[in-house]
Amino acid sequence: MSLRTAVKYIDLTFEIKKRNLLSEMEYRVSFLLQMIGMITNDLGWLAVWLMVFARFPNLNGWTSNELIIFQSVTALAWGLVYFFASGADMISTYITEGTMDHFLTFPKNLLWHISISETYVSSLSDIIFALGLFAFSKDVSITGYLILITVGVLAALVAYSFMVIANTLTFFFGNFKQGAWSLINAFAHLTDSPQSVYKGGLKFISIFILPAFFVGMVPVTLIKSFTLGQFGLLILAVLAILFIAIKFFYFGLKRYESGNLININL
Repeated sequence: MSLRTAVKYIDLTFEIKKRNLLSEMEYRVSFLLQMIGMITNDLGWLAVWLMVFARFPNLNGWTSNELIIFQSVTALAWGLVYFFASGADMISTYITEGTMDHFLTFPKNLLWHISISETYVSSLSDIIFALGLFAFSKDVSITGYLILITVGVLAALVAYSFMVIANTLTFFFGNFKQGAWSLINAFAHLTDSPQSVYKGGLKFISIFILPAFFVGMVPVTLIKSFTLGQFGLLILAVLAILFIAIKFFYFGLKRYESGNLININL
C-alpha cells in the first residue's frame, strides 16, 4: 500500500467515525450516560488496585505510580481499539452467520472495512479517562504525554491484532464465537492487572501466547525510562503481530462459505 493510499484510508476512517459520533450525540442524554458509566467503571477498577497498593506499597518494583501509568496506557489502548476498530470483534459473528458477504461487495480493503464497521462511541470515555489519569502520574510532562499517546497507539495495534487472530479462528473451527470471546477476554484480563506480578508460565503466556506484555509492561517501562532500543523492539513486535493477524485473516478467508444473503442498505 502506498503512502497516498494509506492517507486516504486514514482520512476516510476519521470521516466515518466523525459521522458515527455525531449520530450518537443526537441522543445527548443517552450519550452522556454511556460516557459517565464507562468512566465510573474505570474509576472503580482503579480504586480497587489503589487499595491493594495502599496495603502493599511495592509489588515487585511497581508502586501506585506505575499503576497509574499502566491504567492510562491500557485504557487508552482499548479505547482506541473499540472506537476505531471494534468491528474486528464481530468477525466471528460475520463468519458464523454468513453475513460477511455484505463486506465482500465493497471495493475497499476487506479487513479495514470490517474493522471500522462498528463504533463503540462510549469508548471515548476510556480515552478521556486515560489522558486525565496520566495527569496524576509523577512522570507527567509534555514529553510524557507524547510517549503515552505513541505507546498507547502501538498497544492498541497489538490488542487489535490479537482480536483479529482470535476471531479468525472461526474460519477453521466453525462456530467459534464463544471461544474467540474467551480468548479476547483472557487477553483483556491480563492487561487489567499489574504485570509485575506475572512470573514463570504466566509471564511466558503474556509475552508469546496472549501478548498482553506489549500492551502494559513495555509501554510503562518506556514512559518511565525511554530508550530507543526498547522502543524499536516494541515497534518490531507490533509490526510482527499485525503482519501475522492480516496474513492469518486472509488465509482463513479462503475457507469462508457464503451465506448467500442479499443485504440492501438504504
